[in-house]
Amino acid sequence: MNKDEQAIRALVDRWWAASRENDVDATLTMVADDVLFTVNGTEPFSRDVFEKQALKMKDVRMEGNTRVLEIEVLGDRAWMRAYLTVRMEFPDGNSMEREGYLLTILRREQDGRWVIFREANMLPAMDLKGAGAKRSESHERCIA
Repeated sequence: MNKDEQAIRALVDRWWAASRENDVDATLTMVADDVLFTVNGTEPFSRDVFEKQALKMKDVRMEGNTRVLEIEVLGDRAWMRAYLTVRMEFPDGNSMEREGYLLTILRREQDGRWVIFREANMLPAMDLKGAGAKRSESHERCIA
């Protein structure tokens, strides 16, 4: 494994550490200023929208992991294919689990850091606590 691949894997680890702590400022250091996120069910969105959504979720407990399947580095760009598993627990006790594949394009910044430049995350909602449970009010506030 070369140093760029190691740095990208370390970015994934730092992302999860920040996500578990709801450290929005830390996650923002790992995305490009012109990042674009593509997720299921909505138009692609920018860093500003990501930040607003993350701040709405400050009371949501998040656990999970990212299993990196492939990384290819091409100069100052790289792509990563991974399998993501995430569980979110909302303040009202409801929870949601999601898992699936994602594709991330990374960019090496002038200071040498790798950051997320584009991400396609098409995870479907898998389950809410209890069979047939409806989305909780706190969940609706987080995604609105």
